[in-house]
Amino acid sequence: MVTKAPSVPTHLLEAVDELARQIAKTANKAYASHFRQVVKVLPPDLKDLHAWLASLDNPAIEELAERLRAVEGKPRPHFTAALKRARTLALQERTLAEMPSAFADALRWAMERQGIGLRELAQRVGVHHGAVQVWLRGYLPRSQAIVRKIEEALDLPEGTLLERLPRWGRQRLGAERR
Repeated sequence: MVTKAPSVPTHLLEAVDELARQIAKTANKAYASHFRQVVKVLPPDLKDLHAWLASLDNPAIEELAERLRAVEGKPRPHFTAALKRARTLALQERTLAEMPSAFADALRWAMERQGIGLRELAQRVGVHHGAVQVWLRGYLPRSQAIVRKIEEALDLPEGTLLERLPRWGRQRLGAERR
């Protein structure tokens, strides 16, 4: 359990503790104790831990690890991995209402939300990873059947990505009906 630091609001401490419990259930238990140290480097004006974690990119996570190293005077080898795991959990909590409207952006968003990389998605859908790369660049899948497989692989409700395909000119853009 995280002990209350005078400068960290109770609701943030509780959120950190809850995420640490989730990390302990889904990953290396050492990551949970390393993640709890994030309270030492939280931004002073932070209101929403989950939104903040979801917004972190890898360089920001590395910077936080450096800040923690400076505060503690020693490195925490699992802190970076623990923060990345916490970010994945925070991204999974995003709601479908937050999903971007463009297909490529929605696909990227859904992959981040599920913590799935392009090679894993490609394997689940049954395509080469290069296909996922081009979809992320803005090209459309060849068929609606593939889009349905993507939705299934990303645990999305049926039609969530399909409705983000251009309404007119599907055939011209390469996504024919099947």
